[in-house]
Amino acid sequence: MLVGGIVTLLVLIFARDVSRAAHNDHAANVSENKSFAVLANIVITQENGIGALIAHDLSVAPRLSRAQLWADITTVHAEANSLRAQAAVLTGPTLVDNLAPVFVHVALSRARAYDAIVSQMANELQLPDKRTNVSLTSAEVTLDTSAHTWATLVARSQQHGAANLIYFTQTNGGAQASAIAALGGDANLQVRRGVSIAALNIAPVPFPSVAGVIEIVPSTSLGVSVSVVNAGVVAQPVTVTVTLQRASGRVEVHAARGTIAASGALAFGPMNFPIAPGEHDTMSLVVSGAPAVHGNTDRTYHVVVAPS
Repeated sequence: MLVGGIVTLLVLIFARDVSRAAHNDHAANVSENKSFAVLANIVITQENGIGALIAHDLSVAPRLSRAQLWADITTVHAEANSLRAQAAVLTGPTLVDNLAPVFVHVALSRARAYDAIVSQMANELQLPDKRTNVSLTSAEVTLDTSAHTWATLVARSQQHGAANLIYFTQTNGGAQASAIAALGGDANLQVRRGVSIAALNIAPVPFPSVAGVIEIVPSTSLGVSVSVVNAGVVAQPVTVTVTLQRASGRVEVHAARGTIAASGALAFGPMNFPIAPGEHDTMSLVVSGAPAVHGNTDRTYHVVVAPS
């Protein structure tokens, strides 16, 4: 939030300088160049931070968890999106050696490249992620050529009196590509699936009772909703099957299907069963699609409907 506030303030100053420069005010031109440099350096520093985060994660990936890598991938996407917005405001002024439009092009292309790199990381790990039209090879080439382009332009512009600008970090594209390709084969990062029942909701609301027994008021309908937790850091399809067996032997089965987001939860239902006051039934609940976590995917209840 602090960085965003600083950037907003600098943009306002920048806009003022552009207006003054339009009247050929030399002092305003100098101030405009300085304002541009401050804003550009903020964007460059943040983009270099993204590159450093990716490089660090790839270097220590075997010691990280899938959840940690996914969190960092999500962070990179968010920061790259923010940087695109910050860089876009710098298109207007005419600076030494046409710096502004070149900077915006370089910054935007690098943000897209980082997006593509972490998307490929997510793909190797079978993590849910947005699709990108930029290949890993193209992204690595973009990072390399854009860093060289910017370094050459900055060196030349500073000879002409431009304000001090910093450089984009160089990357080792070949090493990163190999590290990304190895993610899927790392034993510590393999997909581990698991689900469990998080909560069961019954309508009408049951009376307090002993474990394994559901006692409800006289009713003609029993509603069953089930919340399932996905313990795996991978999207998980599951099926929830609820079976109600009457004392008479008649059986009714309801099933609900859905895909739970990585490390997420999903509610299934309500699944409604017709009942009658005074019934004593057996209800079984089974969640399938992935191994059980703590054995919590199979439950059986004795359902008691109070007489009217």
